[in-house]
Amino acid sequence: MVLRRVPEPKAGKARLHLDFECEDLDATMNFVEGLGGSKVHTLTEGDFSLIVAADTEGSEFCLIPNSG
Repeated sequence: MVLRRVPEPKAGKARLHLDFECEDLDATMNFVEGLGGSKVHTLTEGDFSLIVAADTEGSEFCLIPNSG
């Protein structure tokens, strides 16, 4: 998957929510921030954590640890 910036503003509410599995949550979040994204918050339940992040237009997606 490729994330790209486009000059057009967001026209309406996003109807798509993506979850990305990743090996290293912190490294992936750093990559997202390098592309202009931001961390919204971290959800933790027991030993499981995921990061809710947003792209430059505010559309949210989740970074979840690879289940193995």
